[in-house]
Amino acid sequence: METPQQNCVVERKHQHILNVTRSLMFQSGLPKLYWCYAVSYVVHIINRLPSISLNGKSLYEILHDTPPTYMNLKTFGSLCYASTLEPSLTLDLGNVFSLVIKIE
Repeated sequence: METPQQNCVVERKHQHILNVTRSLMFQSGLPKLYWCYAVSYVVHIINRLPSISLNGKSLYEILHDTPPTYMNLKTFGSLCYASTLEPSLTLDLGNVFSLVIKIE
């Protein structure tokens, strides 16, 4: 059975997640279409940040008994290029922005 105190903690955490998500969306300039990805990224980051209530450990560290790695964190909303050049894909080098995909 949930108590009002537990509900208050959950509401504060939910508000924190949404506030950080709004900040990410504003700073990145991405359309609202990417809101769900921003929320997912925020939760990913929050789970890896140290917390005072956990004696300086992160939730990730408590669950996995190993400190989290920050090496593969990227800036949310940064420009990136996907490259999966296989025989079924060709890249038009005359125009960098066009990727022609041959579907067989």
